[in-house]
Amino acid sequence: MGQKSTTLTENAQQPSLSEFLRLCATSDLSQAPRASTWGLQLLEAGTFQERWRLTKVFPKLGEAAILPLLAIAEDNTADVELRWFAIRILGQYRNPEAIARLILLLDRCPEEYLLNEIVDTLVQLEAQAVDYLAPLLGKSETCSLAVQALCKLRYPQIVEPLLTVVDIEESSLRCLMIETLSQFRQPSILPVLLAALKDPVAQVRCEAAKGLGFWGQTVDPEFLCRQVQPLLYDINLAVCEQAGFTLSRFATPQAAEAIAQVLASPHTPEALQISLIQALGWLELPESITYLESFLYHESTTIVTATLKALGRFTQSDCRHRSTLILLKFWEMIPHPQPLPLQQTFIYALGQLADPRATEILNTLSQSLEKTIHLHAIAALKKISAPETPTSADFCKSIG
Repeated sequence: MGQKSTTLTENAQQPSLSEFLRLCATSDLSQAPRASTWGLQLLEAGTFQERWRLTKVFPKLGEAAILPLLAIAEDNTADVELRWFAIRILGQYRNPEAIARLILLLDRCPEEYLLNEIVDTLVQLEAQAVDYLAPLLGKSETCSLAVQALCKLRYPQIVEPLLTVVDIEESSLRCLMIETLSQFRQPSILPVLLAALKDPVAQVRCEAAKGLGFWGQTVDPEFLCRQVQPLLYDINLAVCEQAGFTLSRFATPQAAEAIAQVLASPHTPEALQISLIQALGWLELPESITYLESFLYHESTTIVTATLKALGRFTQSDCRHRSTLILLKFWEMIPHPQPLPLQQTFIYALGQLADPRATEILNTLSQSLEKTIHLHAIAALKKISAPETPTSADFCKSIG
């Protein structure tokens, strides 16, 4: 019967919707070359209700319809309702390439109507989507597609498949995989991140350094510091900058010293110096305050301003008090008047530290005829006089 219906459909004209649905119910159209063409023509020309009825029978036409349906789904100029039906039909096929291309369509599809349908398809698959996509990694023609799709899923199950192709030749895909794998803490990932620190492509090294910054709670931070520190001397400034930011997450004296050594070098560009000064400020260590103090007297106003900002960011009580004393000493030693932006930054830093010992100098600055200085000083004084938010330790004492 199947062979008879195939011959019949090859010679017949385009059927009506009812005739087509009857053929789908009584014949095996998966072997009929023209069946998918008929179905697509009816889908494009149909009303909403007609398209809805076709949706239920399309998988019977076989995989010949998949590529044309993908072309419709990915066509930004096509009718949105038609694209929605194409996506809905594709979700029924469970075809690996179709699933991968639907996942990638999430980034290129502004219509919420369509996005919801893609998401619904993925929700139904859940982690099973990984099982469909993983075999595509073994084929050169689909490996890139599979990598991109797997990296968007962010299920823990994607880790092992991605590790099998982490040395892929295309650097943009290596970078994407390193960024994705960095979100997980499975032991098998750490050696990959460490190896990527020596990747020939700067963007990959940068992504690896960034990813390692999140491992300080599970891996010895001093070990991580030793691995990342050489990137402070990388030939690419973006890599150097990221290395500094990563080291700032480890909060060890070793990290502060490594950053300070590069900062002190006469060969370090000013833009990198500013980034490393920020990194020292984020370390929240007594050692970082010591290193920062020396840069308050730098010949570059830009460097001094960046240092003032960094010293004003400390939140721990001991560090705040020490930073305040350093800033007050600095103000006494430098010539006046200083440029307005530097004065504003100095005042703002004192306000952030909120140490009462800065009250006298801020009162003086609040009398300035420069309106911006006057207003900054008033704002800083308000921060100092405002009551601090009670800590858990304060609460324990109050009920002790």
